[in-house]
Amino acid sequence: MSVGIYQSLCFESLWSHFQDVRAKSLSSPLDKEVILVPATGWESYFSRRLACQNGCWAQYRFMTPGHWMTHTLHEALEGKKFPKRDVEVLTWNIAENLPRLFEKTEFSPLRDYVHTGDGLDMRRLVDLSRSIAGLFDQYLVSRPDLIEAWESGHDWPLQDAELLPKHATWQHQLWEEVRRSLPLLSVDAMVGSLAEALE
Repeated sequence: MSVGIYQSLCFESLWSHFQDVRAKSLSSPLDKEVILVPATGWESYFSRRLACQNGCWAQYRFMTPGHWMTHTLHEALEGKKFPKRDVEVLTWNIAENLPRLFEKTEFSPLRDYVHTGDGLDMRRLVDLSRSIAGLFDQYLVSRPDLIEAWESGHDWPLQDAELLPKHATWQHQLWEEVRRSLPLLSVDAMVGSLAEALE
């Protein structure tokens, strides 16, 4: 399996190249096309634009980089189980856990956001949870140092401790709460498992 990476400061240039790549026939008409998107929100944009340009369009699957890497490593390790990456499952897990943490001072900005004059606004809670879930999913891909710090009981990587941002403490506490019921594994840890398996 080969992977092509293309970069550009202009989205339309990338889109034009994506269309050229997509126009090439797959080895089998029954194969599914895998399209990597930076975040789940891009799925709807790609789907609408491709449907407008091509009319009927099927046999495709969107994946975030983290989801794709998990899937690829799972296949490379011949079935060794990794925690399933699903941002929607993570979203609802966060939505369930967040209200229980609102009594803590660190969570006051979040509490103020989701509470209106009529009490807890469920729409705001779900929207906020979805944003945090996307952020956590990105951390699993690109911030192994932060995940390692959290797993070690620290709010922030020790080498950058003096730069501790305001949000670090509540994110760490929420992460620990989520991890009690939902197994999460960073891509860095999965690559380590792959290296061990190949030795």
